[in-house]
Amino acid sequence: SPMSGQRAPASGVAMVTLTDAPGDFLSYKLAVVSLKLTSADGTAVETLPAPSKVDFAQLVDLAEVITARQVSAGTYTAVSITVDYAGATIVVDNGAGGLTVPAANIMNGATNGALVAPNSQLTLTLKLPPGAPLVISDRGIANFALDFNLGASNTVAPAAISASTLASAVTLTVQPMLSGSLAPDASKPVRVRGKLLSVDTSASSYTVNVRPFNDAMDDDHGQMVVGTTATTSYTLNGTAYTGSAGLTALAALGAGTLTAATGSFDAKSQTFTATAVFAGTSVPGAGLDAVEGTVIARSGNVLTVSHAWTDERASDDEQFSAQIAVTVAGTTTVTEDGQSGSFSAQDISVGQRLQLFGTFGTDSSGNRTLDASSGSARLMLTPLWGQFISSASGVVTVKLQSIAGSDPSMLNFAGTGSSAANDATASAYQVSVPVTLPVPSLTAGSPIPFLGFVDPRPHHAVDARERAGARDPDRARAARPGDRVHRTQLRAEHHGADDLCDRARRAWREP
Repeated sequence: SPMSGQRAPASGVAMVTLTDAPGDFLSYKLAVVSLKLTSADGTAVETLPAPSKVDFAQLVDLAEVITARQVSAGTYTAVSITVDYAGATIVVDNGAGGLTVPAANIMNGATNGALVAPNSQLTLTLKLPPGAPLVISDRGIANFALDFNLGASNTVAPAAISASTLASAVTLTVQPMLSGSLAPDASKPVRVRGKLLSVDTSASSYTVNVRPFNDAMDDDHGQMVVGTTATTSYTLNGTAYTGSAGLTALAALGAGTLTAATGSFDAKSQTFTATAVFAGTSVPGAGLDAVEGTVIARSGNVLTVSHAWTDERASDDEQFSAQIAVTVAGTTTVTEDGQSGSFSAQDISVGQRLQLFGTFGTDSSGNRTLDASSGSARLMLTPLWGQFISSASGVVTVKLQSIAGSDPSMLNFAGTGSSAANDATASAYQVSVPVTLPVPSLTAGSPIPFLGFVDPRPHHAVDARERAGARDPDRARAARPGDRVHRTQLRAEHHGADDLCDRARRAWREP
C-alpha cells in the first residue's frame, strides 16, 4: 500500500483535497471545523481531527490535501464541510493594498444575519450522484476533490470598489457554493504538507504525517507517501537540489522536519508524485519567519512586498499584510523554482512573486518588517497579463495589465534601469522569450499572458546576453546588442495557454 501506519480492518484512505475557484479576494481566511463523509447506510464519518484555518484565496491555483486518514471501507454518498466565520479575515481587492471587510458586514445570504458567534457556522452538504459514489476499498486510496467557489459563493457590495472606498461601506453576502469530483483538477498542482516520518531512497519516496495549510499542531490528518523522480526539484533550508541528491539531503534532515510538496495524484496507480519539494526553513511556518508576496518597489537592499502573507515561525497564525518592508543582502540565499544555477539578491526585482525567510522586526512606526539578510528567498513563477504591442529578436513588448495579480499602478519601477530614462514602464513592458517558445502572430492590443521570472540586469555593466546565456543557451538569443533591455523584464517560461490566462489574472500561490 502507498500509505503506511496502523489501520483498521477493512479500511482505506480517504484523501480529500480542497481547492477554490477565483474571486475578487486577496485573503479569505476562516476555519474549516468539520469534514464528514456519509455512507450509504447514513453513517457519518469525521475526517478532520481538529479545525484547520484556511485561506481560500490561496487555493485558487492549487489543491491542498486536507486529510488522508484511514476510514472504514465502503460506499459514501455525501460529503459535508462546516466552516466558521468567527474571527474570519476577508480582504477584497480595491486596486491598492486591499480592504478588510468588517465582521459585522459579513452576512449569511440565507438569513440576512451577520455571520458572527453564535451564528457564525455554515454547513455545506454535497450529495454525490447515484452512479458515482465515493468508494473506499480495503487498503486502497480514494480521492475526493472539493471546490469552494469564492466567486459564486460571495456577493460584494458595492460592485465597484476603489482605493477610496471605506471599509464600513462594504458588505459581503455569503451563499456558499460547493462542488466536488472523484479526481483532482488536472490543471492544478496538488500540495502535500506535513512532517517527515521516513525516507526510502530505494523507492525514491518519503512519508509524511499530513499537516495541511499552516497547521502547527500534531493532529492526526493521516499519513501520505510522496513519490519523487530524477527531475524532482528540492529546496531544503534555502539550498537547491535535484533528483536523488535532494532525497538524500532530505533524509539527512531527519524525522519531524516540516515539508511541503507540489505534484500530481494518479488515481489509477493511487500514487502522488512530487515535482517540487520544500523542507526545513524553506517552508513557511517552520524555523524562520516568512513573507510571501509581490515586490512592488526596491530601494537598495530594501524590498517593498505587497499583497503579502506573513507566517511567524512555529505558528499557524498566518496574516495578510497590504505591504511589508523586507531587507535582503549578499548573504541572502536565493533559489529560483525549477531552475539550476547560482542566484543572489541582485536577481530580485519589481514585479517578482516570491517567498522570503528571515526574522520579523518592527520599524520606527511600529510596522512589521522582515530581515532576510541571513535567510533565504525563493523566486516563484510569476504570471503576467498584457496587451501585445510588438515582437522582435526574442523580446515581446506589451502594455502591462497585471503582474502577479497586481495592477501596474501599484508598481514603482524607479531604479530598474541603468538610468531613469531606461527604467521599465508599464506602457512598454518587455518579455524575453526563448526560441523554444514561439510567439503567435497577434495584432496590436491583443491580450497575451506569460508565466516566468522577472529578469533583472545586474547592477554592474554586464551584457544581457551573457547573463541569459549562463542559465540557458536559448535565452542568450532573447536579447541582442542594441536592444533596449531593462533591468526589469519578464523571462518567459510559458505563454498563451488557457490556464495561464487564469493565472495571469491573479497571484500564483505555492507552498
